[in-house]
Amino acid sequence: MKASWLASAVLMAATATGATAATTSFDSVGEFSGTQGQGGWSYGYYSRAGDASSFTTMAVFGPGFEYGSNQSGPTWWEGAPQNPWTALFSEGGHPSLQSGDHWAVRRWVSGAPGTLSISGDYQGMLFGTAAVHVLIDGVERFAAVANPNLMTFGLADLAVSQGSTIDFAISAYDGSQHGDVIRFTATGELLPTAVPEPASAALLLAGGLAGAAVRRRRTR
Repeated sequence: MKASWLASAVLMAATATGATAATTSFDSVGEFSGTQGQGGWSYGYYSRAGDASSFTTMAVFGPGFEYGSNQSGPTWWEGAPQNPWTALFSEGGHPSLQSGDHWAVRRWVSGAPGTLSISGDYQGMLFGTAAVHVLIDGVERFAAVANPNLMTFGLADLAVSQGSTIDFAISAYDGSQHGDVIRFTATGELLPTAVPEPASAALLLAGGLAGAAVRRRRTR
C-alpha cells in the first residue's frame, strides 16, 4: 500500500507543471520620462562608437529643439542643450560628432529571464545621414540606415536574462551630424521563463523524497 502511495506521489511530481509569469511589455514613446531608470529605461550615449560598455547616462533633461517643422519636446542632453548635440526625445534622437563619435542610446533593462520580441519604426530627415541600431547585451541584432521614408522593423525569439540590456541607438552615418535627427521608436513584449508554482515545487520535493524511500526499501 505504501509503495503504491509513493508511486502516486512520484507520478504527481513528474506531471506537475510550472506557472508562466505575466508578459512584460515596454513602449519607448509612451514610457519616455525625465527620470533615469523609470520603467526600466535609461537615457544616455556611447562614448565609443558601437561599444555598449561605454554607455553613460545623460545628465541634463531640458528644453527640446526644432527639426524641420517639428518640435522634439522635452529632451535628454549629453551636456548643455545643443552642446554637444547628443540628444534623446520621446520619438527619437540625435547623435553627435562634436566630442567623438557619440551614439545617442535609450536602454531598457529586462527585469526577468525570458523570450523577447521587438517591433518599431525609424525615419530620417535626409537620405543616408544617420543609422539606427538594436543591441542586446552589447551584441548588435539589427542595424539600418535611415531615410525620409518611414520604415518598420521586427525582431523575435530573443533570449534574454534578468538584467539584460536592450539598447536602441542612433549614430551618425556619413561623417557629418547635419540632418541627423532620427525618429526611432520601439515596443516590446517579454515572455518570462516559466517558474514552478509553489504547489508544484512541493510536489516535486515530495516526489524526490518518495523516490528515495522506494530506493531504500529495494536495497534492504
